[in-house]
Amino acid sequence: MEKTTYTKDWLVKEMANKASFTQGDVRIILNALEEAIRDIVFNKDELILQGLFKLSVTTIKAHSGYNAFKNEAMEIPESHRIKLRASRALLDLLKVKK
Repeated sequence: MEKTTYTKDWLVKEMANKASFTQGDVRIILNALEEAIRDIVFNKDELILQGLFKLSVTTIKAHSGYNAFKNEAMEIPESHRIKLRASRALLDLLKVKK
């Protein structure tokens, strides 16, 4: 079975159709959502959309590592990761019912 890749344009059309809004209105709302998510990530805050996902930023402390290419120890600086954790409702959709 071949997987389908959906785009922002598809999402705009789908949301406009389901909510009986214009695609222009949905595009404005989606752009505002993107901006809000960028602000949340920039501030290292957390977003919970119940029933969908939890988005958070974690800090990876500075630590020692090893550069196998140069065959030497190295210090890895502090960094951050964005975590997107699916809700139980979404995860349950993947369970196969027989």
